[in-house]
Amino acid sequence: MPAAAGVSSNVTTVSPSGKVLLDLANAVVPSDGGMDLLYPNASLAAAIQRALPETLVVKSMNTMSALVMEDPAALPSPTNIFLCGNDAEAKLTVSKLLGDLGWPHQAILDLGGIDAARATEHLFPLLAALFAATGTLRLNFAVIRQPSGIDGKVN
Repeated sequence: MPAAAGVSSNVTTVSPSGKVLLDLANAVVPSDGGMDLLYPNASLAAAIQRALPETLVVKSMNTMSALVMEDPAALPSPTNIFLCGNDAEAKLTVSKLLGDLGWPHQAILDLGGIDAARATEHLFPLLAALFAATGTLRLNFAVIRQPSGIDGKVN
């Protein structure tokens, strides 16, 4: 199995119990078609959470390049950043870090528990295709929605 698969077994030596672990990786392996997801039916973040159950894993920042992570205001329009994890306080800690990096509170979309990391990690092939098609790493996703929820009530 590729080196990324062994990460969770090696991390246990640092005693991460009770600590927030921000996972911003996309676990991919080279393939004939470019890059394949290492966890096509799950996610790296969920695998880390299973391997380190006392660690507060939060997935975020993996749907953009480092250029956008550190300077979201450089883009001409507002975009979004996703986060997910099982612990509300850990997600608050990561939200504060994102705010320190310049992400406005309204740009942060909490997708729920760590199982939602699968959705963000599975955006990687689209992200890679967008980088290639546009010729830039300075791009990101923006969620445009009506001001009402799924039930039709105004949010």
